[in-house]
Amino acid sequence: MIENKFVTYLFIISTICVFIIHFFFEDIFFGNYTSQFLFFLLPLIWPGIAHGSLDYEVGKKIGLINNKYQSLMFFIIYILLAILFAVFWLISPDTFMIIFLALSIFHFGSSDQILLLDTKFEFLEVLLRGSIPIVIPFFFFKEQVFEIFQFLSINNLFLEKLLFFLHYYNFLLIFLFITTVFLLVKNDKITTQKKLVFLVETIFLVFCFIYFEPLISFSLYFCFLHSVRHLMNEKKNLNFSYIKTIIKTLPLTFLTFLSLIFIYVFLESYEYKFLSILFISLASLTVPHMFIVFLSRKH
Repeated sequence: MIENKFVTYLFIISTICVFIIHFFFEDIFFGNYTSQFLFFLLPLIWPGIAHGSLDYEVGKKIGLINNKYQSLMFFIIYILLAILFAVFWLISPDTFMIIFLALSIFHFGSSDQILLLDTKFEFLEVLLRGSIPIVIPFFFFKEQVFEIFQFLSINNLFLEKLLFFLHYYNFLLIFLFITTVFLLVKNDKITTQKKLVFLVETIFLVFCFIYFEPLISFSLYFCFLHSVRHLMNEKKNLNFSYIKTIIKTLPLTFLTFLSLIFIYVFLESYEYKFLSILFISLASLTVPHMFIVFLSRKH
């Protein structure tokens, strides 16, 4: 519970700080993806990209890796899955964007849950927490969302159809929130403190995606809530100290960062290429990362 409170406080403080900066320097950040990206560049690297760099250690803990051969096979399969997803995205971006959104809802929701209600209702929190970062930006920043996805070769007509579907999904999101709060109030096994943490965090999460433009809100959420909470959970599961957790993330984070720089240089003539690299890379790395997280939870 202490870790969840820390992450909640960090996310709230980060949101307030970015709100103040955004308020006074709105002309620099509004509609300027380059400024937004550069502002969040460091946290996107660590803890953003870094939060998946403990997958190797998790693989060892759950018995996937017991020798050098299995270590090599782990990295080959991990990288191959990410590359295959990226290639298929480039071949059929509309289809694989839907797959990515579905994976993101499940991954974000299952990684961020803090209530752990009865298993019959656990999917409510997973669906609610995972849907907020995906659904809300489509309604409050439609033009910016469409513009970002255009850089990812997504068809506008396809996005309009998706928006029509998400219009009804939005009602489901409201229902999920009301139902989860109702179950939360009735559940005597969950402490008042945990209930308060959940409600405050959810309110700030909704505010974040309503007030800030998509790249800012996603970066805030991804860096200072999702990634930090995942690192905290893995630190606890692996029985690492804070220092050891940080040290263990550095090699693979550095390697991933170098790979992204290489891709950036390779795409020298592509407009807003950092957006393409950011989203497609995160989407691709989410696939093997989510698989490891799933196996870890089952273990």
